[in-house]
Amino acid sequence: MPISYTFDRESGITIVTCTGVLKYNDISEHWSEIYADAHVLDSGRVLVDMRQAKVEITKAEFVKLATEEWPAQATAQLVM
Repeated sequence: MPISYTFDRESGITIVTCTGVLKYNDISEHWSEIYADAHVLDSGRVLVDMRQAKVEITKAEFVKLATEEWPAQATAQLVM
């Protein structure tokens, strides 16, 4: 999968790295995986590095991702 993540225990930040072409399924599967991880939810802090990624999703797919129910405490900072 073009999306991977690690949890930095020292800083309490989840670091997500995206590479290559990202499709709807890549993003949806990743979000399902990351929000099932207790460390991510407990920290509430996520840094997403998308400098090496290209997102190829339709407007409808974007809306679907944005309107799916994810944990309320989920927040992220995006680096592009």
